[in-house]
Amino acid sequence: MHIHIEGSENIDSLPYLDPILNKDEKALINEMIEEEMNRFIPSDYLSQIAPTPNFDYNKYQFLEEEMKRLKEGRKQIDFDNSRYQLKVPTIENENNWKDSLENAKSQYEYQEIQKLNLDLLLKYGGNQWKLYLSDLEMIQKNLKLQLKEIQDQIEQINLQRKLEQESSKSRIEQNNRKWFELVHKNKEIELACHQLELEIESIQSQ
Repeated sequence: MHIHIEGSENIDSLPYLDPILNKDEKALINEMIEEEMNRFIPSDYLSQIAPTPNFDYNKYQFLEEEMKRLKEGRKQIDFDNSRYQLKVPTIENENNWKDSLENAKSQYEYQEIQKLNLDLLLKYGGNQWKLYLSDLEMIQKNLKLQLKEIQDQIEQINLQRKLEQESSKSRIEQNNRKWFELVHKNKEIELACHQLELEIESIQSQ
């Protein structure tokens, strides 16, 4: 998404022609920037960004409870791993024996599935990882090519800017000298007019 910054189209910097600033010039520029920042009203750039989607936490109880816990600063409840433990049931309670037996069966099935997954990993995992790494290498190669293209474009743009600015150097310097000459001439005319005004006032007062 492109964000337009007001006034950015009026930047007239000539980095390949402008002379290097000295300490005093940098200090003056920073002072002028600070003064401008204290005076101007910043634009609302965030208004150009699409608003975030309206999400209602109340529709999801677990999210609502979790947000409430975070607001109250309560500690997160530890994960309940009791069902993964094979506790010895009490002799007197038949229900405990039944629950423990069912839990033991579940644990056995879980271990069998883990064993099956490990067997499959040993049999096919190596090739799958090779394919996965090959895909990653291809993605990396494509990203490097894209990066190289962008860097070449940036270099080409900078080279074009440099050539355009250097080709205009003599014309800019000529206009710059002409501007200073005109300013100096205007000052001389202004001073001459002021002297004439003083002479006229002196004559009129006699």
